[in-house]
Amino acid sequence: MNVDPITPLINGFRTERLSVLHWSPAIADSENKLQLAETLVQILTPHVLAYLPPSLQVEQTTTAVLNWINDRAQESDVYLINNTHSKTLIGLLILVDDPTSEANLNIHIGYLLSQAAWRKGYASELIKGLLKEAGRHAPITLIGGVAKGNAASAHVLRKQGFLLDQNQSDKDIDVFTATIATD
Repeated sequence: MNVDPITPLINGFRTERLSVLHWSPAIADSENKLQLAETLVQILTPHVLAYLPPSLQVEQTTTAVLNWINDRAQESDVYLINNTHSKTLIGLLILVDDPTSEANLNIHIGYLLSQAAWRKGYASELIKGLLKEAGRHAPITLIGGVAKGNAASAHVLRKQGFLLDQNQSDKDIDVFTATIATD
């Protein structure tokens, strides 16, 4: 099922501590986009990007991050993850529609959080909120690929009910899925 690229795959959502909103308003204005890039230079550190595929790696310069933003905007839906208490950006949620699926909406998910946000339960809270929002679009399957060395992300997905899909996994990546059926 292809989704119109102008229409976000899901609506934004809130959790107890997070506000997750599509980034289109932030990147529509060049001044806001530059400000976002400058903030992301601080978030997209080598440690944060360590387990992400080569296509998501980026040099920590404003120019490189601006190009990275443009590339992501062309290929995926990106959501800003803000801490609602501090009103600060702590990460990104990236969703990509799988155009090969005809029956269900299959969405590949990825997320990254700033190092300062690690080990505080934000990832679990984010995925729990995403599952709740995704339920409004059922039937839907969420698919998360996790590098073999990234035990923390694998734990987050398992904790929220994702199951390891051996058929989609390979020697480098474990693929986890969560299917939400209609009631």
